[in-house]
Amino acid sequence: METVVVVLMILVCFNFMMKQTFRKRGLVAAIAVVATLFVGLMWPYAIQQSKTQIADWLANVQLMLDTSVVLTVEVALQMAFCMLAVHVLTTGPVKKRTLWAYRALRWFPGILIFPVLFSGLVYLIFSFPGVSFSLVAWSMAAGVLILISAGTLFLRYLLPEKELRLELLFLTNALTAILGIIATVNGRTAVTGVSEVDWGALTGLIIMLAGGGLIGLVIYKYRRIKTNILKLTDIMNLISDILFWISNGLLVPVVVLLIILFIRSLLLIGSFFGQYLAIRRTDALLRQQLDTLTIDTLSELEGKLPVKSNSLVIAYIRRVLESKDRPAHVQRLLADFEITADKDLAISKTLTKMGPMLGLMGTLIPMGPALVGLSTGDIASMAYNMQVAFATTVVGLFSSAIGFITQQVKQRWYLQDMTNLEFLSELLTEKRTA
Repeated sequence: METVVVVLMILVCFNFMMKQTFRKRGLVAAIAVVATLFVGLMWPYAIQQSKTQIADWLANVQLMLDTSVVLTVEVALQMAFCMLAVHVLTTGPVKKRTLWAYRALRWFPGILIFPVLFSGLVYLIFSFPGVSFSLVAWSMAAGVLILISAGTLFLRYLLPEKELRLELLFLTNALTAILGIIATVNGRTAVTGVSEVDWGALTGLIIMLAGGGLIGLVIYKYRRIKTNILKLTDIMNLISDILFWISNGLLVPVVVLLIILFIRSLLLIGSFFGQYLAIRRTDALLRQQLDTLTIDTLSELEGKLPVKSNSLVIAYIRRVLESKDRPAHVQRLLADFEITADKDLAISKTLTKMGPMLGLMGTLIPMGPALVGLSTGDIASMAYNMQVAFATTVVGLFSSAIGFITQQVKQRWYLQDMTNLEFLSELLTEKRTA
């Protein structure tokens, strides 16, 4: 860990020296004097530190995370300076605000160099026990003054190309950021890692990225319109292009939803067949018992019901008979049966409505590229898009047909069951009032 911190301190010093190569000599001398005075005057505070206290600071995760914020700001400003400098060097006349931003970042000396100098002073004082603290501090200050002045000249001589120095400064700052992630959190990440994907967050991120890209495209087109004074037809073309991109972007989600609806319709066929078998086994018996049911034979009905049955109406008949002396509970059971039946019909209703909608969308979306392929003579592209259009139509209509048929049949089933339950409820009411 200490090795990583030492390497990070060396990189901070190198970045500071490299940044001075872009300033005038007078400003470099002024910064060197400030750094010299800082080292020479900070020894009373440096002698109050200890190696144990510094080790505790390095082990303090919260303090290191706060330090990482300062490190991130420093690296971001230095990288921004590099990019603006390249923009100013390679572009013609630049805007005033860009030029002012570049000058402000060039004048920014950096703040990480001062903690590094203070840390170096502390280590140097501990390395020379018995020597006057002020002597050690001012000796280091003199070395800092010489090193900043001579180091800046040496780097300019060694790397005379300004573009090369900018590239090197950018890369070393990137390396500083990487090492800072390791050093400032003691080799651990700031948050606990997870092995599961948060699909909601991932979907939200994708939507944000897509929305940002669309907004950026609109802004770019708007600036182009403002610059070139495009005609009304160009604006309509822009709107048409945006609608075309949105339409094509919806093709994949529509196809995926159609596949999901198709699979759900197959599952619905299986559950519908099982429900049909259960109703066929119990319908005849239930009809026979209810046709001969009277107030006097109500108590015998529960014993004649099938013991093992998956029928929903059989289960509710048992519950109604158990609550025969509580009319409010009976009414609530009837309402619960309607809600349960409606939930069972929901998937059929969804297939009935969503199948044609998605099928129509899946048909119309590929028709645009198909017509473009026809106009350009790309028959293969046209054939592929027409194939997609017809396939989505068939899948959508198939899902809708399954939903429609099952909905109609289930509605009749549940209507008959509801009639039987209401008939049983009326008999219980007559028995209580008799």
